[in-house]
Amino acid sequence: MIKVQLYISGEEVELFKDETIKINDSIQNVRDISKIFTTFSKQFSLPASRTNNKIFKHYYNYDITNGFDARFKVDALIKLNGSDYKKGKLRLNDVMMKDNKPYSYKVVFFGETVTLGDLLGDDDLKVLGSELTAFDQTFNASNTLNGFIKGWTLSGSSLVLNNLTDTFTGDFIYPFISAEKRYYYDTSEPTSTSGNNLYISTPSTYVAGNLKGLHYADLKPAIRVYHIIKAIETKYNITFSTDFFNTTNLDYYELFLWLHREKGNILSRAVESTYDVSLSQWVTTDTELRSFGNTTLVTTNGTDTTSFEYKVTVNVTGTGLYDIVIQDESGGTYFSDLGLTGNQTKSYFFSWTTSTQNYVPKLHIQTVGGITAFNTSLVLIRTVVNSLGTTITTSNYTFNSGGSVSLSSSLLVGDNLPKIKVIDFLTGIFKLFNLTAYIEDGVIVVKPLDNYYASGVNYDITKYVEMDATISRGKLFSKIDFKFQPPKTLFAIKSDELNNFEFGNLKYESASGIYDGGKYEIVVPFEHMLFERIQNPNTGTNTDTQWGYYVDKDEKPVVGAPLLFYAQKQTATNTIYFDDESSYTAITRYMKPANTRGNNLQSINFGSETDEYNLNTNTQSLFENYYKTFINDLFDIKTRIIKVNAYLPLSILLKYTLADRFIINGKKYKINNIDAVLQTRKTTLELITEI
Repeated sequence: MIKVQLYISGEEVELFKDETIKINDSIQNVRDISKIFTTFSKQFSLPASRTNNKIFKHYYNYDITNGFDARFKVDALIKLNGSDYKKGKLRLNDVMMKDNKPYSYKVVFFGETVTLGDLLGDDDLKVLGSELTAFDQTFNASNTLNGFIKGWTLSGSSLVLNNLTDTFTGDFIYPFISAEKRYYYDTSEPTSTSGNNLYISTPSTYVAGNLKGLHYADLKPAIRVYHIIKAIETKYNITFSTDFFNTTNLDYYELFLWLHREKGNILSRAVESTYDVSLSQWVTTDTELRSFGNTTLVTTNGTDTTSFEYKVTVNVTGTGLYDIVIQDESGGTYFSDLGLTGNQTKSYFFSWTTSTQNYVPKLHIQTVGGITAFNTSLVLIRTVVNSLGTTITTSNYTFNSGGSVSLSSSLLVGDNLPKIKVIDFLTGIFKLFNLTAYIEDGVIVVKPLDNYYASGVNYDITKYVEMDATISRGKLFSKIDFKFQPPKTLFAIKSDELNNFEFGNLKYESASGIYDGGKYEIVVPFEHMLFERIQNPNTGTNTDTQWGYYVDKDEKPVVGAPLLFYAQKQTATNTIYFDDESSYTAITRYMKPANTRGNNLQSINFGSETDEYNLNTNTQSLFENYYKTFINDLFDIKTRIIKVNAYLPLSILLKYTLADRFIINGKKYKINNIDAVLQTRKTTLELITEI
């Protein structure tokens, strides 16, 4: 008989002499990320002894202030013959009363710490914004262009712009995925006003408001998934191992998440930047020393009529749209000119509405992804009309000594992360790559399932096993469907209609017929796009430009599920042009979005698909490299489930993991499920033949 000891928050608990604790381990639970801390016990009872009543703070008496809080699991440790067996959490379920006195506490032991589902709750990915502030940046055409052709790399807590010739994409990029406009490349269209043509015959001629070239506002940024995982670790004070989540595992490290939270272009997602200049902040340049307009413009309508012209000049730095709004200091708007570009001089007139009217106007400049700085000057022209005639007095003012004032919009990563729960995002990554996880010394060890099994060791348990056994057929499925979310984007929808199958998905069925079994689906919470390599209709040849068109089947902006993709910094022989609303920039390198890491490298398609860029069949699918071994074993004719009883020695009970194999009579088995009665060592094993 093994001596079992239970500790709650460091204090040893008294056990019933005849009570047994039964522990369950299951590979089915280990493969579910929401339950990765999976060892658990059947409910068992603890005596309501003086020691235990003290530990549970007389929970049966709810009048006690600051009593035991059963709303939360508490730290617990199980020891076998003095050796640590399992660390975890304990939950108090019930207190049994007899003759109005406490008799026992019913509890359940869980594997180390709480589940990720409990820890992450319903938090939206947006909560990670505070951990990703290093990626927040000024939104303007210049940064968009740099992200499109160069990309930034995180160095410490700052983004560093890569060189144009670097092959490394970086950590923060602007891929060629249009959120609104449909682009094409046609060298047969020479005019400068053709709609959304990436080819421009006369790029030196810029026409404001034309439809040529790639407009900067159509591009949205993307962040390396690696940094999302790191942000989750920081936010929730957890640590993932680097077995899978590392910078050398390029199947994972080269994944990007597109920052697409709302439909349409990026302008509505940038944080508006504003600047106010109050009337009292203007400084006169006249010797008259501000004879009027110091703090208030006073208009009259009586013996004298007095009115003012407020004539403001705004000279801007940068391109894009901005607004001039004349507001009242106490609230409200007098005048507004919206959607302005370039330098402007505007006049606004203040007159009376009663016999005397006081105005306290302030200049309000606002922009979203437009100008980056401005300087301004003011001319106040007062007109007085009376019996003596008309008198016009002019005063000139400057602000900031005529110097420029910075004005820039911000693009906050947290505000643009797609709408998905943190737990669902992690679950999706685990399902994509068939990952499993377990706790080891406080670290969440994450590995692909094949790697997890490869880390196991063998135990020959033949002499500990009872000879009676039940042999059952393997758990069969008639088919297994691997699915992304239903496509929302035009090219994917059209492809599915033409091919009668959803791009990137996989229906796995045995070649030898339909098995007698149920159906099983592996569904990830991500969008899957079909990208397009653009063809020049004038020559009938493919360009070196691949892009994504994120609109619905009616070519309207749309929001789908979060989009993951691979990115490469692509060199193009065909020049495309970037429109920053003041000029065109010639581009021969850009961030190409793709479903593959490169020619015949890993894809994020579940099955073999035609590579959109190279047009070859890429067999390096998620199924081929991450699921095939596991699934083939399920369908193998030799697969059996063996159920036996054993009395495992303490040397095995204290060390085994679900990655290990048990050997019985020379045959090797994987562990599917273990039920162990700790005091007696009696163990019920559910094993799967290893093929």
